[in-house]
Amino acid sequence: MSKEERLKELLRQRDVLDAEQASAKLLMNAFTGVLGSQSSELYSPALYEAITMQGRQMTRIASVLITSYFKGAFQKDEELHKRLGISTERAKTLDINTLDLPKDESGNPSLEIYSNTDSVSGDTKVYVDEYKQRPKVYSIQDLWNKHYNILKGHEHFENEGKEYIFVGNMLMFTPTFNGDHVCSNQVSYLYKHKVKKEMFAIKASDGTEVKVTSDHSVFIYRDGKVIQVSPSEIQKGDKIIKLKDINYGNS
Repeated sequence: MSKEERLKELLRQRDVLDAEQASAKLLMNAFTGVLGSQSSELYSPALYEAITMQGRQMTRIASVLITSYFKGAFQKDEELHKRLGISTERAKTLDINTLDLPKDESGNPSLEIYSNTDSVSGDTKVYVDEYKQRPKVYSIQDLWNKHYNILKGHEHFENEGKEYIFVGNMLMFTPTFNGDHVCSNQVSYLYKHKVKKEMFAIKASDGTEVKVTSDHSVFIYRDGKVIQVSPSEIQKGDKIIKLKDINYGNS
């Protein structure tokens, strides 16, 4: 098979795979929309939030793995070179730092097409229930420091200024507001990174404050409804949904 024929076949395979993933995405997005619509008989804020959070987690991890692969492993992947019809010598010359690529939050070149990295500052206070005990209030930075010292040897991953601590085995839960009620969701990982995005300081009338990136969703009460908006969309008179207290009773 000539290089032209091989390229034509690869493009055909690409188009087939792209059509398959687009179809799957369309179906999944449609069903997710049904779960998130209050007019649907299948309305389930908890499932809707779980799907959204899992998608964000998969996007972030995939971004790290793909970018890492093309920073070293690709240059040595002779089997892939053969399938692509390129020489290993040529592949070894690839340096993504010299390509015109978008930058991640740390200013490093990134191969990701889409990423959702809405974030809060390290001094943000969170309720955390560890090992099924009564919840405590931590700043995110203090929570990070605590588990970093415990897990840095085996559950800590760092890449290009982004750090992850996987805490899925730590039985760590945090309350989550799903639009109409508060539920307890397990924390899979803690994520630390620098951002160059615009930050917003949101101050409540009781004096509390939270700092978030421009793409972070905020729950507000407006015109008799609870809705999600970006920080820049908050209007005078909106009421910020805030977790006032948690009563676990005897549990």
